[in-house]
Amino acid sequence: MSIKESIIRSYLQDEEVYEFIWHDITVYIKIILGYVSLIAVLVLLWWWLEATIWSSVYSKYTFSVLLIGLYWKWTVDILDRYLDALLITNMWLLLFTWDWLFKQTVVNMQWVSTETIMYEQQTFRDTLFKKWDIKITVEDNAYSFKDANRPAEKVSYIINRKQKILWRHHYSENEILPEWKDKYELLVEALGEAVSEYVEKKQSRL
Repeated sequence: MSIKESIIRSYLQDEEVYEFIWHDITVYIKIILGYVSLIAVLVLLWWWLEATIWSSVYSKYTFSVLLIGLYWKWTVDILDRYLDALLITNMWLLLFTWDWLFKQTVVNMQWVSTETIMYEQQTFRDTLFKKWDIKITVEDNAYSFKDANRPAEKVSYIINRKQKILWRHHYSENEILPEWKDKYELLVEALGEAVSEYVEKKQSRL
């Protein structure tokens, strides 16, 4: 079990998890390349300022603090996306989203209330990397899990799980109802016989 699975499982109660759906790896590559490019530009700017008009101890401290701040922000952004997940469980769909590690949002979507499950393309690049958004409609609310890897397979798996869970629930209800019906009929029959015997005894005494 991975570290992020262990973290998310700590928020669960009695749910049985069938599968975790994560963001595609290209999401993290995009964040890394963006920050690496920004840091490269800042380093080049630093060298240019030191070589021309701004060369002092304070400039080094300023750029050092700036680079440390960017590195911290980069780490938090990576972890925020790293811990996002869409969980397929025996009780419902769970959508975990994280914001700066300190704010977690958990959306419970009941299987019986889930109306549509689909995947949506945003850009041509998404098609090349096979990472689209999974969209789920629950009554009047719509939820999205962005940049999921192989969304067609994931959506198909979610729909199959939903059908199996709802069928099992429906089967259990149909299995329980006849049992109660039989018990009710036996009870009525027994009460009827008791009343008949009571009436017969009453009449015989008269």
